[in-house]
Amino acid sequence: MLADLVEAGGQDPATVIARAPLLPGTQQTLGQALGNQAIRTLEKEAFGSPVGQSYYRAFRAANSAALRAAAETLVARVAPEALPELSVNIATDLEEAKDATDAQEDALWDAVDPSGTVKISRSAIDAVHQQAISDMWPIEETSIPAEFSRAYAALPDGPVALNHYQQLRSVVGKMVAMYLTVLDQRRSGAAKCLYKALSTHLENLTPADLTNTDDAEGVLSRLRAARDFSRAKDEIFWQNPLREIFRVDWTGAKRGQPEAIAHRVLNPYRPEGVRQAIAALRLSGGEPADLQNYLVSDWLYHAQMGEFDPGGYPILSGVKLRKFLSANRQLFDALFSTDTAKATTQAIVDAAERADSVQRFTGTGGLPIAMIFKSGRLVNELMRHVYHPTSWGPGMTNLLLEALRNPDIGVDLIRRARRRRR
Repeated sequence: MLADLVEAGGQDPATVIARAPLLPGTQQTLGQALGNQAIRTLEKEAFGSPVGQSYYRAFRAANSAALRAAAETLVARVAPEALPELSVNIATDLEEAKDATDAQEDALWDAVDPSGTVKISRSAIDAVHQQAISDMWPIEETSIPAEFSRAYAALPDGPVALNHYQQLRSVVGKMVAMYLTVLDQRRSGAAKCLYKALSTHLENLTPADLTNTDDAEGVLSRLRAARDFSRAKDEIFWQNPLREIFRVDWTGAKRGQPEAIAHRVLNPYRPEGVRQAIAALRLSGGEPADLQNYLVSDWLYHAQMGEFDPGGYPILSGVKLRKFLSANRQLFDALFSTDTAKATTQAIVDAAERADSVQRFTGTGGLPIAMIFKSGRLVNELMRHVYHPTSWGPGMTNLLLEALRNPDIGVDLIRRARRRRR
């Protein structure tokens, strides 16, 4: 009867071949492997019966385990049950990246004039100071940080050491970051004007502006390298959401909880966050492994169903996998840029949806009407035996269900049945 049903689906039972699954390691039913609509109609009915449900659950569990194994090829750790821990890891990575970039920045600026002998004109610095003040709003002019005023007053009256001037600029940069984090708009605005003026002056220095050195070109080359690194760092860490992550309150305590950092960085509505985080990690020589671990783990977490496989892992829903992937497509593309990784994520979704489709199959559309009637009669006859196995014995019912769940067994049975008839 199974061979007759294959024939009713428009295939020769003697030559049927099971197609390979969409994703290596995943499973498919006999009807899916053969692409036979008549067999798929039988599967929908058989796996929905009381005796067939256990076979379908076993099929879904094995398929879900294979999907999880495929996800584990993308990242080092898949742990949907440990998302808060993975978020803490991301927060730690970003903290370490910021500390490392701060150290790199300091080293580059220290290398500009290691001997500390190069000097620039004090009158030029005074002109820059006055220009910065003139560019401020009146309310900002009255809010110039006291720390800057003290540091500026400490400059010598004559030529100023380049290192001393660099330190002044660095102090002002830290003021900007500090006042931004505590939301002091007036002082942060004044500090920004000062920082911009000092940075512009340093960028536009010429060999003629430097005194007490025989290597003015080399000094300026190292100065440009330090300036470019500082600019790249500022563009990353001074922009939201990373700026929000490192924000502190008036006591100096972090506002953001490490367990919630991942949601700020991996926000599908603000994909620039993950790009910032990747840039921050790579600027310090790191890689976004924990970001990848979290995104894939969160993907599987949101795709979980109420059923569990024998290993205790929740069975995954293909519909939920696709919805999450579609909503977070920009995040996946940023973190998994290789063609292989993109193909794997799509194959996981396709294989999961194919497993879901066993119970969502809608019928034998496209077959000739005579074949539809014939396949319907055969399905009804086979289902009568499924619901009343005493008519041919429980062993035959179990064999039929196993043949539907395992294409290798099903194809073998169909071919042997056809050979016996000949």
